[in-house]
Amino acid sequence: SNIGITVSSDGYVTTPNIPIFSAYLNAQETNFVKGDWRTIPFDTLDFACSHYNTTNKEFTTPIAGKYQFNVFVRVDNIDTAADYYQLALNAGGTLYYGPIIDPGGFSTDLVYFHLAYPYVLNLGASTAVKVQIYQAQGSNQSDIQAGNNQSKWSGYLIG
Repeated sequence: SNIGITVSSDGYVTTPNIPIFSAYLNAQETNFVKGDWRTIPFDTLDFACSHYNTTNKEFTTPIAGKYQFNVFVRVDNIDTAADYYQLALNAGGTLYYGPIIDPGGFSTDLVYFHLAYPYVLNLGASTAVKVQIYQAQGSNQSDIQAGNNQSKWSGYLIG
């Protein structure tokens, strides 16, 4: 028999097929190129319910709805000569801009910096979502740190 919803005796509701994932960067991305939106290749799953593709590094919405996404990225070797660094979610070709840092106010290059980004998007079915980063100007010296506690993103259907 097919069971769509289970309610425990304490009132907890669970479903067997909720769209959810958590992915992280397995290998450090070194010297990423400035001047272009670069997809961060989150290639390793902590867990998923089949809607995250580790080959193209995208989550595809199985149904229309509101989705909560959480991103944190550790950027190493931030160049003070850069105008800015910025994260974005790319959902079906539309960029939803996230945190931005202007490193020009620092006296030396930053050894590391975390960018964190929670976002709720109302998306249609079959929308591909990926995380991107942009560096304006400066040198191609910055790295995205790998590891499941350094650079990670997750998402799930909330309604």
